[in-house]
Amino acid sequence: MTTRYPWRGNTSQNTADQDDPRYETPGGAQHKVDTHVNVTVNIANKAITQPKIADWAVGARQIDPSLLEHYGDIATNAKFDVIDDQLADIAYNVKNFGASGDGVSNDTLAIKTTIDQAPDGSTILFPSGTYIVDPIAIRGKAGIDIFQRNNLTLLFSNATIKSKTTNVEGYNIINIEQSNNIYLKQPKVIGDKDTHIGTSGEFGQGINIINSDGTRIDQPDVSKTWGDGIYIGVDYFGTSGIQSGSTYLRNVRIDDCSRNGIAVCSGKYIEIDGAEISNILRVNPKTAIDIEPEGEGSPAPILEKLVIKNLRTSNCGAGVTYLLPNLIGKNTDITIINHNDTGSTNAIVGFNVDGDVYGKVDIIDSYYRDNYQHGVIIYDNHVTSLKITFTDLVIENCNVQNSSDVNIGSPVLLVAGSELTNSKPMGNIDFINPRFIDTRTPERMFAPIVAYSLKPNNTTLDKINIIDIKDIEYSKKYLQIIGKFNCVDQFKQLEVSNTTNPVDINIQNYRKKYDNKGAVEGINFNLNSNIPVGQDVRIEMVDNHSIAVVPDATSSILPLATTGKYILANTVGSSVTLRKISNTQWIIVNIVGTWTVET
Repeated sequence: MTTRYPWRGNTSQNTADQDDPRYETPGGAQHKVDTHVNVTVNIANKAITQPKIADWAVGARQIDPSLLEHYGDIATNAKFDVIDDQLADIAYNVKNFGASGDGVSNDTLAIKTTIDQAPDGSTILFPSGTYIVDPIAIRGKAGIDIFQRNNLTLLFSNATIKSKTTNVEGYNIINIEQSNNIYLKQPKVIGDKDTHIGTSGEFGQGINIINSDGTRIDQPDVSKTWGDGIYIGVDYFGTSGIQSGSTYLRNVRIDDCSRNGIAVCSGKYIEIDGAEISNILRVNPKTAIDIEPEGEGSPAPILEKLVIKNLRTSNCGAGVTYLLPNLIGKNTDITIINHNDTGSTNAIVGFNVDGDVYGKVDIIDSYYRDNYQHGVIIYDNHVTSLKITFTDLVIENCNVQNSSDVNIGSPVLLVAGSELTNSKPMGNIDFINPRFIDTRTPERMFAPIVAYSLKPNNTTLDKINIIDIKDIEYSKKYLQIIGKFNCVDQFKQLEVSNTTNPVDINIQNYRKKYDNKGAVEGINFNLNSNIPVGQDVRIEMVDNHSIAVVPDATSSILPLATTGKYILANTVGSSVTLRKISNTQWIIVNIVGTWTVET
């Protein structure tokens, strides 16, 4: 008989045999460590007076400090810390309930039995191995099902959870539903994308988190699912009335999933800190992180606050997409910090359709490189809706596909009128310290920021600010406005300030500001008949080549009475501002330098 040691359920110093399953001597404890988790402990760094408690430990927090005197020497302390941290209850090791982890056997029911036997507050251990599960076996919807549970910890020690091959359109390899404070440590999840039978469906989730609060997942590694890698939201047609609360994801790796890497579909607070997501390409929206509140049951979806930090995305349909029609009339706060995308079709795609969503979207310190089309594309953000701010945005070498269409080849595209049923202006968007780079020969990027209207004569741009342009490292140093916007007063709100490079505002075939920078010969500026009445146009000579301002054949510049006369400047610094006062007449509002009247 030997001395007992302080386990959670033991507060006495009675003695027990070394093989007693509840009380372990240091020798027996080390045997359990070697056999079940194969953990090596560096005892040289252990403190004698305070046991180490891992940040995810359960059992260790239940040690009575008054029992520390019974721990003995450093080696004994270390061995017991490992056992209490890693094996909080040896009874809830899935292999003790029949799971094999051999990569062949179906372990679904053995894992279910383990979970059913473990009371709330327990730790469930998955030792090293590959556990095959049927992802619709439990309640017709899951392989591993955490349903209406509290304070469970699932520890995966070099363990892989792999879906058996299915022919179903939807499944959940791991399902967390109507549960609180569930913690997963290092789950590696593999779906059946490579072996799936059939081609329909897009809802085979790796980890499904719905109607739950306090979910934490550290170092998940999810690949090859038939739908999303990780889904966070509410049961789409559910009636539980339980809202999704907080969800925390840390150090995420997701690769080669079918629909999205992470789908953010409802929650009061969601935080994703550190994620690498790649190769999301099978079925739309093909997005690394899709922010798309959805659900037709009870409760309705919400998204009160979302924080994404340190995100790396590559080779996806989009790096991040937000689509917010289900938040109309609600508030949201979305922050994305340090997002780096390489090679996706578009790095950021934003939709705000047919109504106002209140709050803000802040995208800070982002770097988008080698995108097939755009770095950023935003559809229909009402001027009374979300405030969208890009700070320290860098876009380099987009339009990899080498399209000749400006609506595809611009670093930033703002699209108005795509699905709007009203005439609210599009805007409330700031670009602060942006930088645009094209290092290729020949260049492929069009104007850094292009605005495009799909609804002729029914869309206005408003409150779009480009502040402190850091650099435009290629030749197209202008903003381009394309389509039939209502242009009468839009440029009172479209501001370009504190630029370190000259920036033109290019309006379809005419410009509010026009200069001859870079010209190699004298040029004409034609006062196009499409320019709306009331529009001011300013023309400036900045390079040493002449510039002529020419009305069309039926128009004249007052006070020049003769139709067809034009004005010409030959001196750098000369400028003129004209206003269209009727379909056939222009007046000179302001003139600087020397201009001559020519015929």
